Amino acid sequence: MSELYHVIIADDEMKIREGLVNLFPWSQLGFKIVAEAANGQEVLDYLAAHDDIDVILTDIRMPVLDGIGLSKQMVSRNIRVVFFSSYTDFSYTQSALKNQVFDYLLKPVKYEALVDCFERLKTVLDEEHSVTSPIDLLPEQGNDPIPAVLAYMEKHYRDCTLAEAAKRVYLTPAYLSTLFHNKQGISFSDALQKIRMEKAKELLHNPEIRQYQIADLVGYDNPKSFTRAFKNYFGVSPQDYRNGGTLS
Repeated sequence: MSELYHVIIADDEMKIREGLVNLFPWSQLGFKIVAEAANGQEVLDYLAAHDDIDVILTDIRMPVLDGIGLSKQMVSRNIRVVFFSSYTDFSYTQSALKNQVFDYLLKPVKYEALVDCFERLKTVLDEEHSVTSPIDLLPEQGNDPIPAVLAYMEKHYRDCTLAEAAKRVYLTPAYLSTLFHNKQGISFSDALQKIRMEKAKELLHNPEIRQYQIADLVGYDNPKSFTRAFKNYFGVSPQDYRNGGTLS
């Protein structure tokens, strides 16, 4: 699609709106800022007279109508919403997921984070506007990206990273980290360590695999780091476990 996608920026602080409008290379990213609003109601008023809006970049806390209420009304309009806020309250994350918000950026919005978000968003919009059918990003998991993240972790535990996991489900690492912790009850790193330790325990039952090889297989470059991590996790060293030691 050669045309620029149209964006509305909504924030009750004028300086923030002006900064977002003027400091980012929107046209280079494939977008054009066509309107600004001080609250969600002003966005709705604009939409009542214009039907060519593709994206709303909005703050969450605003007077009259906040970003949560605005995003709820956009679900049926096929308009993508990106939140940016200085608040990390999980209730906001829940609302974002429920209302199919594309991403959640933290204030002050970093240049790299915004560029990354809108590059991914352009890919999605280009696919939707192409002749071929739109790609369903998570066809088996609906709107919940966590099952896909867990599947990636189980398969790629050796070199798994939060950044790569976030990239695969079209989220920022910070957003995925918060979402993962609140849905799984543990952090991404703790979940990854659990997978690695369970796999290491399984491999230790095979006497033909040396411990330094096991360390490498589960993502540890340094065998001593692996030994220390295994002992801290299970209360017994890998060698003692291999010799029949009991886990704590």
